[in-house]
Amino acid sequence: KRTLELIRESQTMQFEGSIPTDDDLCWAPGDPVIAQFHLDKKWYRATVNKLNENGEVEVHFVDYGNTENVTLQELRTNIIYPHLPIQCYKCALHNLFPISEDGQWQEKTLKFLHKSVVEKVCLVTVMEEPCLGGVLKINLELVDVGIDVASLLADKLKICWRVIPCTTIDEQSSVDVVIESDSSLGTVCSLAALPTVPLPSSPSAMFCVEVTAIRDPAHVYIVPVVYHTIPQDYLLALSSYYSEYDSFLKYVNTNITEFPVISNLEIGEIYLGKFITGHWYRIQVQKLNATTAIVLYVDFGNLETIPKNNIRSCPAHGKSIASRAVGVKLYEVMSPQGPEAGWSEAAMEGMIACLMGPNTNKFFASIMEPGNPPQVQIFNMEASGTCTLAYLELVEKGIISLTQTRKE
Repeated sequence: KRTLELIRESQTMQFEGSIPTDDDLCWAPGDPVIAQFHLDKKWYRATVNKLNENGEVEVHFVDYGNTENVTLQELRTNIIYPHLPIQCYKCALHNLFPISEDGQWQEKTLKFLHKSVVEKVCLVTVMEEPCLGGVLKINLELVDVGIDVASLLADKLKICWRVIPCTTIDEQSSVDVVIESDSSLGTVCSLAALPTVPLPSSPSAMFCVEVTAIRDPAHVYIVPVVYHTIPQDYLLALSSYYSEYDSFLKYVNTNITEFPVISNLEIGEIYLGKFITGHWYRIQVQKLNATTAIVLYVDFGNLETIPKNNIRSCPAHGKSIASRAVGVKLYEVMSPQGPEAGWSEAAMEGMIACLMGPNTNKFFASIMEPGNPPQVQIFNMEASGTCTLAYLELVEKGIISLTQTRKE
């Protein structure tokens, strides 16, 4: 901080009120310069990016990372401190990729990130050292709230923070926010070594569900919902289960300090993990890194990367309660290129919009084929009682396909 102040104040003392010389007008893209920042009128080290058509010059302030436009009068070429190293690092948030075809982030994402992170104190975990000419790949955690920035982006912007793309998809063309995509974790919809919440005993029965995670367009996680139209015997069984589950969650979140942070985590073990909202839920450790762990939130189906110090022991009775999320296969859903083909970006994005978009809430499902995982169909239900396949629009557009049997 003292170095930055020295550079800024010394350059401002030298160039404040000065008039550019002929030498100050002789530069080319890539050259180091001193430029005046329009907000505080102070002078900072920069490099020239380009000359704009309006006569202004686009510069990159090397000690801060921002790019701005300045006038020719606001440039100087007399570098005072060439020996001092650049004071900021160019980094990339690990495993985050934009969804757009042109590889650009949405403006709302950039604005939210700027508001949430810029000038905040963050804990940095280096995930990948840069190759020659590359950037440092990092995870960021906001220190004051203990929240991972990737999770914060995904949750607050409603960009399906629970989605984990199929490993056959090129990770560069996956969903807008990918918390972690690791082929070693597999894509099978299997939860931890826990029983799952009961499903209706009658395969033809319609029951209410929410979709809480998507592994690929054919494999999702559903959570049965207590709803007055479902069969009475199933309603009673579901109500009894949620009474036990809700009591457990209330107990651990009220008494979380009683459960110690685990120093020696074991892959596959059930623990309590802190979520972005600050609440604690059951997790299963999938993979361990130096300071973080990839965990499965067993009652939702989503994978997240969280700091190890956000993991605590789970009481014994919490390990016996069934997981509320059930991994299922969507009946007869496959890629238009065939059952062995990978999924396209459009298929992943489309299924997200259909099942987890901002306007979606509850669906109705029916079990078509029991098994592990069970095969289900998911429907939207009109007020009139008419059921429509929730992803019918994707079928009609040819983005996903149903098997030949279904088509006939």
